[in-house]
Amino acid sequence: DDANATARMKLFAFCHGEKIDLQNTELDGAEKEIVAKLKVKYAAASDIDLIIQLWLNVPVKEGSQRLKDYRRAMTRLAAEQEKAAAEAEAKAQVEAAKAPAAAAGTAGATQASPAQAGTATAAPAQPSKRFGKLNPDDF
Repeated sequence: DDANATARMKLFAFCHGEKIDLQNTELDGAEKEIVAKLKVKYAAASDIDLIIQLWLNVPVKEGSQRLKDYRRAMTRLAAEQEKAAAEAEAKAQVEAAKAPAAAAGTAGATQASPAQAGTATAAPAQPSKRFGKLNPDDF
């Protein structure tokens, strides 16, 4: 039941070539079956005995390569997720910047809807003059 012991068992089983999820410290159904299979293979009476047997028999070269590959994949996945989040945020900012300008542009030609009117007052368009006197419409 100890999360640290379960994490160690999962790590060693992963190094032995088993398909284990290293992202959490709980065993799911498939992982429980893997643990049961490993207990039989190494004649382990308990989880602690299994951890010891896995540790004593870990294939160092293959296990370290699997961990390197796993860490690279997780790093790549994290970078892709960060990039996608940044792109989504940039797109949302562009859309938010377009919405007030479109609402202000259509307000003069036609009557603006309440949603557009609220958007136009919440985020005004860029000031008409960079320096000097500002228009009241800029606020």
